[in-house]
Amino acid sequence: MNGFGYMRLKKFTYPSLRFIPITLCVFEIFFLLIQQRMIPNFFGEFRVILYAIGGISIATSFLMSLFLLLHMLILKITPKNTDTHRRQTIKKLFDVGMIFLLFSSIAKGFYNATNIVITKRQVKLKNLKQALNLAMISDVHIGEYLKKDYLQKIVDRINALHPDIVVIVGDLADLKAELVQEDLAPLKDLRSQYGVYYVLGNHEYYHGAAALIEVFKKYNVRVLQNESVPVAGLNLMGVNDLTGYHFKHFEPDFKAVFAKANPNLPSVLLSHQPKSLTHLEQKPNLILCGHTHAGQIFPFSLLVWLDQKYIYGHYHLKDCQMIVSSGCGFWGPPVRIFTKSEIVSIRLEPENQA
Repeated sequence: MNGFGYMRLKKFTYPSLRFIPITLCVFEIFFLLIQQRMIPNFFGEFRVILYAIGGISIATSFLMSLFLLLHMLILKITPKNTDTHRRQTIKKLFDVGMIFLLFSSIAKGFYNATNIVITKRQVKLKNLKQALNLAMISDVHIGEYLKKDYLQKIVDRINALHPDIVVIVGDLADLKAELVQEDLAPLKDLRSQYGVYYVLGNHEYYHGAAALIEVFKKYNVRVLQNESVPVAGLNLMGVNDLTGYHFKHFEPDFKAVFAKANPNLPSVLLSHQPKSLTHLEQKPNLILCGHTHAGQIFPFSLLVWLDQKYIYGHYHLKDCQMIVSSGCGFWGPPVRIFTKSEIVSIRLEPENQA
């Protein structure tokens, strides 16, 4: 991507812009070195800043390639009979406009990634006796960049909603337990009437699921592993992530989830990946998922759709309903293009309630 950017920017009105992809490439190397933990922690805050700049650089390289490709196509279709001076003026405008669009998109993408919004959803459930308020988060990815202060901000926003139940649908941690446990401490401040419930995401497997589960328990988070528990007139279910099939431990068991469920109560299933739906022989009333980040950086949403089918939003399916959150963090570049970081506030109401 940077090679393509270098070759195209050499032909711009201001050819010195060709040094942009070179600079981006340098920061991207630092990003990869930090991700592989090849730069020591004692660099402290500078290390975190370098990681963020490197992540932004990756997003910039990707968008730059798309914009430069579009830029090239537009110039190709510019009428050849236009006089030379006019063509040069048009090219200069396109050159400047493309650079402005690139960096304004990155700035807006960074704002989207770090600005948490509250998304409200309403769900009617059969056999539900009383209305309940759920707060749902997923894909926070506390790790190299997002730290304790970011999680504390999320906790404060959730507590302000006064939820009856808090559910966390995977990918909360993005480092090994010993490296991230201090940053997860704000979890103990979560307040809800009926508790905080969690299911594993794929990233917990990458960093040691067993040890991370113990950290979650330490902070009063109930980890649901292929089980159903009665909570406030619900079967609140949780299934391990599909990644467990690959790692051969903490594997999902979609039948066990329903084994002890009360058939007279509505069922809400926590499952990290939306494509878990294809593994369910029996359907709950509502499935809560994350994982997709809503694509995070468009047009990656097209690839997510190919893999998961359900990208983002409230789906009314034939046998059940599904809510897929875009998550309230990010992975890799601290950038979201056409997506948002969100906490989902879900109002559960009896089906017959007006």
